[in-house]
Amino acid sequence: MKTELHPDVKKLDEQIGDLNRQYIEAVDELIEKGTVASSLSVYDSKKASLESVISEYRGYLSNIPQKELELNRLTRRYQVNEKMYSLLLQELQEARIREAMETADIRIVDYAQVPKKPISPNHVKNISLGFILGLLLGIGAVFALEFADTSITSIEGAERVTKLPVIGIIPRVGEEIGSLEPGARSLKYRKVYYVAEAQPKSPIAESFRSLRTAVIASGIDEPISSLVVTSSGLSEGKTAIAINLAVVFAQTGAPTLLIDSDLRRSRIHRIFDIAKEPGLSELLLGHAPRKKCVRETGIDNLSIVPSGVHPPNPSELLGSKKIVNLVKDLGKKYEIIVFDTPPVLAVTDAAVLSSITKGTLFVVSAGKTDRYAVRRALRLLEQTQSNLLGVVLNQADLVRSYGSYGYKYYGQYYREYLEDEGE
Repeated sequence: MKTELHPDVKKLDEQIGDLNRQYIEAVDELIEKGTVASSLSVYDSKKASLESVISEYRGYLSNIPQKELELNRLTRRYQVNEKMYSLLLQELQEARIREAMETADIRIVDYAQVPKKPISPNHVKNISLGFILGLLLGIGAVFALEFADTSITSIEGAERVTKLPVIGIIPRVGEEIGSLEPGARSLKYRKVYYVAEAQPKSPIAESFRSLRTAVIASGIDEPISSLVVTSSGLSEGKTAIAINLAVVFAQTGAPTLLIDSDLRRSRIHRIFDIAKEPGLSELLLGHAPRKKCVRETGIDNLSIVPSGVHPPNPSELLGSKKIVNLVKDLGKKYEIIVFDTPPVLAVTDAAVLSSITKGTLFVVSAGKTDRYAVRRALRLLEQTQSNLLGVVLNQADLVRSYGSYGYKYYGQYYREYLEDEGE
């Protein structure tokens, strides 16, 4: 263990003593020279200056994080705007290129002018267009209805379809004198079927007299002694026309015979309220004498032969030689023989009878008879070499047939007739 008496310790003590003396001497020397105080003041001022700088930089350092965040945000915005600018610049250049390509040949021809009045609506133009369109639509509707309705409605239409003259026009009339539409069953309308006798002064009776005159005029070369009245289909008024035509022939004093040759749907016996048998069937078959088959009607010079029993083979019976001989025999007594026949398109009876008689009247019901059915029926009659005298337009609309003048004339004529009847 080292003590203060140890040589090393002593050596160190001596060195310390030397250093202390040197320090004291140096301090004394400095004090004597007067530089210590000035040096301390300089150092103090430097220290204060440095501390202010340090404080300032510490303030700067405290704001650095916020500034750094702001810098990062602005940097990102800058980058986004830079990219957007680049895209817009590229689009601008492309648009300029397209514009240069598209408008290279475009030039201003005239500058736009401010209109003095409104362009739309143009009332005059709209009204004119509406009128024209309405007129065209109306015409189109008329043509559509005309083509859709295949029935014959006028004299011109009947002559155009049949290629035959209209030699008789039976007008459409009211309940005052009845209607020539078939199918009436009551006693009130039974006289309608021979209105030419029941009301001889009526306008409709005059229409049958005009038809009679046309039939007589058709037989200039050879008198019409036998006549077939037929049509293309059912319910077109041929029975009523056959009856009234026979009546007006009888009114001239000519012996007239009306034969019901519809051996399937006979009706004349019902209209005249007589027995159906014996009749034409029994007469052709020889089952009854002629005097029993020919009936008087109560109308001067008019006799009828009802249909008789309905045979199983009417067409063969009417197509036999017996009917030819019968017509010849009856023609010796009667000046005119009128046959009421079935429709042409339904059976062949009318076509067979028309080939052995002197003339054929074809009945067309206005507004009902189909033009195509008429053409087919006339072709069948032409094949049998029938002598078609003409067409009888039944249920004719006088306005369509004659126009307003004819309608007014007929109305005035009919009113005067009713006044005379009232007296």
